[in-house]
Amino acid sequence: VKLTSEYHDVNYPQDDYKNVTKLNVYMPNIGAKLFLSESDVIKPYLQLAFYKPIIFGKQLQDGVESQAFKDNLNNIKVWAGEFGFGTEYFLHPQFSLGGEFGLRVANIKEKTESQDQTYTYSDKVGLGISYVSFSLNYYFIKHEK
Repeated sequence: VKLTSEYHDVNYPQDDYKNVTKLNVYMPNIGAKLFLSESDVIKPYLQLAFYKPIIFGKQLQDGVESQAFKDNLNNIKVWAGEFGFGTEYFLHPQFSLGGEFGLRVANIKEKTESQDQTYTYSDKVGLGISYVSFSLNYYFIKHEK
């Protein structure tokens, strides 16, 4: 993500500035799908996944990199997860159509302490988003009937 903000004031040109912020978010995850029944054609399942987003980036203020921005990014802690219920309809032992409904949640915490340790500033944000997905699935190993 790249965000650019500029400020121009004709009466106070000395206050003009340009900020460019670049953020990268990587979300490695681990998850599992548990099939609830072993029917021939339709297989309902539960799906669970955990994410550990990694956020990094930089901010340029009038072309100078901001160290405070990097420090603030290091203070952000994020965990996320996903829980879903779905079903797959097997058209062939290796090919299926799927549908899933679920909930994605994230817990974001940020904590900053002053240099002289006279105060602590913290934020906590919880997000919950429901989702619906449809899929075409190919299995390299044949689905046993």
